[in-house]
Amino acid sequence: MASSRASMRGIAREAAARKAVEREVPEDGKLRRALLLMAGGDASASAGAASSGGSDLLAELGLPTPASSSPSKGVGAASAAAAAKASAGVISIGTCSAELAAGPLHDRVLDLAQAQIGPDGARALARALSSPELAGTLRYLDATNCTLSGLGQDSSACEALFRALAASQKELTVLLLAGNTLSATPSHALAEALPSLGRIRVLDLSRNSLRVAGALALAEALDPSECPHSCLEELLLAENGIGIDVTRPGPTARAVAALAGALGGHPTLRVLDLSHNGLPPAAAHMLGAGLSGSPALVDLRLDGNSVDAEGAAALAAMAQSVPSLTRLGLRGCPVLVDGAATLAAAIRASPALAIIDLRDSAVAHSGKVRLAQAVLPRNRCVMEAAAKLDGTAAGAAAAARQASSQA
Repeated sequence: MASSRASMRGIAREAAARKAVEREVPEDGKLRRALLLMAGGDASASAGAASSGGSDLLAELGLPTPASSSPSKGVGAASAAAAAKASAGVISIGTCSAELAAGPLHDRVLDLAQAQIGPDGARALARALSSPELAGTLRYLDATNCTLSGLGQDSSACEALFRALAASQKELTVLLLAGNTLSATPSHALAEALPSLGRIRVLDLSRNSLRVAGALALAEALDPSECPHSCLEELLLAENGIGIDVTRPGPTARAVAALAGALGGHPTLRVLDLSHNGLPPAAAHMLGAGLSGSPALVDLRLDGNSVDAEGAAALAAMAQSVPSLTRLGLRGCPVLVDGAATLAAAIRASPALAIIDLRDSAVAHSGKVRLAQAVLPRNRCVMEAAAKLDGTAAGAAAAARQASSQA
């Protein structure tokens, strides 16, 4: 009797959630289908058709229904892969993923990558996720390349979405927002939401337009004093134009210093990506000072910035004080021979540093040799290590041979 009552309550909750989606997201398309699946409903019921637990939609897509674990005859490799996902509790609709409708409402994955839902879709998503029926359901939200801000012209939709996440989706652990032209205004709204989203482990804001103002807002929000219970492990900020205004170096310096200061003492941060932000040479010094002693940092990515030989020296000194650091990305940075020599010394002195990406970094052959010699005692696969430094088979072989003979 008790199990029957629990089952009835579950059915009633799923029905309420389906109605919430139908009420708040009237348009058809990827967003509607995904939310209906999250709610345990049938995405094909958009024209008033009776819901059948999602089976009709799964059959239409050639995917296994809850009653069948194998794809239908002649479905092909794509549906076979979908069948494997379904057996693990995940179904796929194009690039949109949501957990199988038969599962509980928690531990949900909502993948809208490449969906181009635009500001209207962002508002609809905010309304749906704010409903009592869907509150607390999301663990993973991928809104990569969704034009949430309408090519930077409309920030109100993003602000509404971030407020909804902060108010109703406090269990969120992965938030992927790359490629949405998010500018300073929506980044401030996200910064205000972050203290309420303390369970986030991965935050991807790559390929937006945060610039200096957005970086400062994030730095303030991520400071341990503002967000003491943050679980953030990966912060991806590549291609945001943080240092793009070279005529105003002061604000850029403040933004970099603020980020380094806020993240240097972060207890869980493992990956920091600031690649291709147009950061000036002084930024490496600020990062080196701010991140020194970082308790968990494993991977620091500064590819495509103006890290010169002096900046490499500052980062080398930092690496020696961060025992967890294993990888330093400096691809396309003008570190030259002196910088390579300093980094080679850092490899020898650092307890864990084993990978330094210096491809396209104008490092002369002698610098590559020094780095190969430093790597040799830790990694006998010298050919592989030298290939990463040089990018060409001939140069790698030469560096490896010379390193082996001089080690």
